[in-house]
Amino acid sequence: MVKIYALVSGQLILYVGKTSMTLKRREVNHRSSGNDTSSKHIPNYIDWTIKLLEEVSDDESIVKEQYYFDTLKPLYNRCRPGQSIQESQRQSNKKRMHLIVEHNKPYQQTDAYKEYQKQYRAKKKADRNQS
Repeated sequence: MVKIYALVSGQLILYVGKTSMTLKRREVNHRSSGNDTSSKHIPNYIDWTIKLLEEVSDDESIVKEQYYFDTLKPLYNRCRPGQSIQESQRQSNKKRMHLIVEHNKPYQQTDAYKEYQKQYRAKKKADRNQS
């Protein structure tokens, strides 16, 4: 059996996770300096407790964790359930680049930007020819 749990402070849901450990052991891991989950970003001054949400079978654990993730909207989860930190970072970088491109579209249509591009390409070509 897998336990779906939340780290809570008053009415705030800070983190949602799942574990096959005892909740006491999982709490100790979250509080340790070697914690490598996104709960390590919870500030030290926040007093939180661990709360069991549901016990489920291994097969349905990701679905249930996703349900609680979507319903409770925890503040400090960086990854969606079943997603690695690397996947989460790749998605964040893609979103950031998309926002930058969208933000710069009006500027990219100006004559000043087009002139800048011409000068940039000419400089790059001159640098290549000197090498």
